[in-house]
This record gives sequence, structure tokens and C-alpha cells, in this order.
Amino acid sequence: MKSVFLILAAALLASCACLSHEAPAAEAMPIYGWLVGNCLALPDHGVHAPRDFSLVDFEHGQQRIHGIVLRKAVGQDHCPALLPDRRDVNAASGNAFYVVKLDSPSDLGIGIVGRVPAEPLSFGHCTTSEGIRFTVTRGSHLVWSGYYYLGYDVETTCARPDDQ
Repeated sequence: MKSVFLILAAALLASCACLSHEAPAAEAMPIYGWLVGNCLALPDHGVHAPRDFSLVDFEHGQQRIHGIVLRKAVGQDHCPALLPDRRDVNAASGNAFYVVKLDSPSDLGIGIVGRVPAEPLSFGHCTTSEGIRFTVTRGSHLVWSGYYYLGYDVETTCARPDDQ
């Protein structure tokens, strides 16, 4: 009887471990992506949902917001990047699009999946003639950049607006 109890307890613990939102050991390096609305664009590295992530929120002074990657976006799925007039350009970048849930509301930022580096990073964004460029830098070194095509003209704020 005692061995049956131990087997059941082990099975229960193993099933709980499978529901964790923590990063698997293989995904210890951070994955950066941009967020617009409730949609996070990440390089298609096979991020498994549900999954915790951190958002650098550009709407509220770059505060950090916890979020959960819920699932891959299907169709438009309330994902502005997948609207018909911009889907092809945004999908051509090789990103996968995920529906997310944030602890606090935000519509614009940079998401970080995995371990956030301890060294100081700078997060930025600016507009090109038809989109938003997102950047992560360490000093003068570019760590990551992403581009969201809006599908309409906007005023340019980037120092080099032709770079995507």
C-alpha cells in the first residue's frame, strides 16, 4: 500500500511540474520581441505556451510588466500585426505571433522571454515612414532589433528612418 501511495505522489508531482510557466533549461538565453496590442511577435524559436515573460512597457516610462504567453495567434486573433493590410510584411520577418495576457494594460513594448540579462540594457523605439523600429542595446552594441509594419504613413522619428 505504501508503494502505491509513493507512485501516486510521484505521478502527481510530475504532472504539476509539466504545468509550470518557467523556462526550460534549453531556453535560458533571452528571446526578444515586440508587443503591439495583446500580440507578441517573437523570432520563431518554438516558444512553448503557456510561458512567463517580462514586458518593457513604452507607455508607462519603461516599467516592467509581467505577462504570460498564452498561445500562438490564429488568423487576426485581435493581433494588429496580422490585419490583412500588414500581415504579409510582418510575417515575412520570420516572427511567430502570440496572444498574451499582461498583469497591467499596455499596447506597446519589448517582450523578453527567458532569463533577463543582469547587465544594463537600453530599450528603445522610433517610427519610420511606415512602421515602428524596436531596439535593445548594451552601450553602443545592438543586441536586438525588430520592426512592426503599420500599413500606413506616420511621421518619422528614427535617426536613420530607412533602416528597418
